[in-house]
Amino acid sequence: MRLSYESYSAVGDIIQSLSTLLFGSDTSPETPDMGNEYWVLWDDEGEPAGFCTVRPLLRTSFEPNWESTVILNQAGILPHARGRGLQRRMVRQRLQWARANEFTRAVSYVDLDRIASQRNLVRSGFLPYRPEYLWAGDDVVYFERLI
Repeated sequence: MRLSYESYSAVGDIIQSLSTLLFGSDTSPETPDMGNEYWVLWDDEGEPAGFCTVRPLLRTSFEPNWESTVILNQAGILPHARGRGLQRRMVRQRLQWARANEFTRAVSYVDLDRIASQRNLVRSGFLPYRPEYLWAGDDVVYFERLI
């Protein structure tokens, strides 16, 4: 499996398709104007098998130190590629990008029923926390870590 950093103009349609397959038609990736950075996971046949994004946290999130915080806001892997440690690899890749761009803190959130994703964040050094303002809703688990 190969993980490549991509521009939205190059992979936007792929990201949209993967997001629909993984999360349903009512969920779409955030648009490039939100400052997202994109990676696509390619399988051995050269087909997309997953994606992930990261972006600087927006001021409207009401998080402390928002200027130095990134959000690992979307990630997904198709079923045929799961169980290989790829989600943690995508977490590491985004944290490396954040560190190289001088961010000092990362946050994320995971749906309550996505236990494997929650475990992968904990294994990657994230800890659950509860923000003062629940910017992703109250039906998710929030995570944070220093970079």
